[in-house]
Amino acid sequence: MDQYTPYPADRAPFKEPAKLSDIEEKAPSAVLPDEDLVGRPVEVNALSYWAYEIRYEAGIDLLVHTDLTRVPVKSVLGTLREEAVSGGPPYEDGRRLPYDVQSIGRCVVGVARPGVIEEECLYPGDSGAVPGQVFWRDGDISYHLFARSGDVSTERLVRVATSLIDPSLLRAEERREAHAGRTVPGWLVVLGALAAAGAMVGVVVRRRGAAAPPAA
Repeated sequence: MDQYTPYPADRAPFKEPAKLSDIEEKAPSAVLPDEDLVGRPVEVNALSYWAYEIRYEAGIDLLVHTDLTRVPVKSVLGTLREEAVSGGPPYEDGRRLPYDVQSIGRCVVGVARPGVIEEECLYPGDSGAVPGQVFWRDGDISYHLFARSGDVSTERLVRVATSLIDPSLLRAEERREAHAGRTVPGWLVVLGALAAAGAMVGVVVRRRGAAAPPAA
């Protein structure tokens, strides 16, 4: 993760227009976001022979490296440990680490909230603004989601990441939300049970009265 530029792809020495089919050809096992979550891809660029940038309508960028066997790569957690020891540049909101680590399915994921690095730590010409980001490695493929603007929340990036790592987790979450929306308040359940019991008692009483012999 480049802490000093919103979009590391802008610094790529090799950047040419590409197609989604190029990614599929290089890495058939690579997965891309559903358009329901990110909109249509508006731009696809090759940043190298193996790395691609996709920009989506929803203001989300995805960087995909299709073959990490060709480059030295550190783990998300290992890199964060190094940052904790060396001390990264401080943010205006007081944090010292550039991202947090969480687990989504089988993957360890780095989640970086948007922020601004303190001015005295910047290179000349850098704004210090860091966008929201989510990144992880899956086998020999890496994924890095960027928010192009503050309108895209980090939570939304995590949701997109979840859809790529394990869609069943997203479906389970949707089922829980739907079930919660259909839940009837407890006091209504109690009142309904009491009303039903009262109705049954009334039916039993009426049936007993009808079956009893007439009074002498």
